Amino acid sequence: MVVAGPRVREAVSLAVSPPPPTSTPTASPTQAPTGAPTTVAPTSIPTKTPTHNPTATPTSAPTPIPHCLCVFDIDRTLTARQDTTVGECPGTKTVDPCIFDSAYGIRPSCFRASGITTGFATNHCGKYCYFGIVSHGVGTDDKERQWIFDNTANLGTMKVETFKSPDHIVYWSQREGVKAPVMLQAPEGKKHHAIRDQILPWYLEKGIHIANSSVYFFDDIQVNVDGVSGDPLEEFGYKATLVSKASRDHHRGRCGGTSAEVDALVPPKETATVIEV
Repeated sequence: MVVAGPRVREAVSLAVSPPPPTSTPTASPTQAPTGAPTTVAPTSIPTKTPTHNPTATPTSAPTPIPHCLCVFDIDRTLTARQDTTVGECPGTKTVDPCIFDSAYGIRPSCFRASGITTGFATNHCGKYCYFGIVSHGVGTDDKERQWIFDNTANLGTMKVETFKSPDHIVYWSQREGVKAPVMLQAPEGKKHHAIRDQILPWYLEKGIHIANSSVYFFDDIQVNVDGVSGDPLEEFGYKATLVSKASRDHHRGRCGGTSAEVDALVPPKETATVIEV
């Protein structure tokens, strides 16, 4: 039996023993001088990758639509001759129960609404524009005038307040310094002055600015559409048209204005802002 000497045993031990683990030297932090502020490394915040939504589309505010104003005469524009029939004047109707209409002394004298009035909710004035009246006549009385308001101004989309007779009315002789959306007893050929001096300022006071180019005037008598010599309506920048063209009663209208005549002058708009009152 051979006994390994001390050197042999040492060699065997070195051969079979695993090497000690290697440790990675750790850098010692730099010691800040006493009294110096310690700098703390900022914490890194992971960045969140935004999720892409392929169906999302950017939204944009709708293009504002300029305000417009439709101004009407009463007799034979918003009304038809009292003794006509729907066969003669399609789209017109006699109010039931009868409301007395004194215009031009016609008998029978029940108020008959023109096609503009009966179709106001769907024509371009009723859908897109504010409302005004400039009339040489007076609309007989508060009962007739209120019926007209309730079926035009108060029925339309664009309104700032509910029209009432006589609250929203001014007469030509009382116009100085007064703003109102309805002018009565205006001289023939001078009606455009009431639009400039009474109606537009009334709306402006309510916060509604209406450009002259967006004012549309409807009348059954030619001089009111044109203005008098030396004082033409077109110089005010308004747009005007004669109504009841196809049905005449001497120099006046007979069946009154039609919604087709309104829509021919007032352009359609894609949207309108509904204002509740």
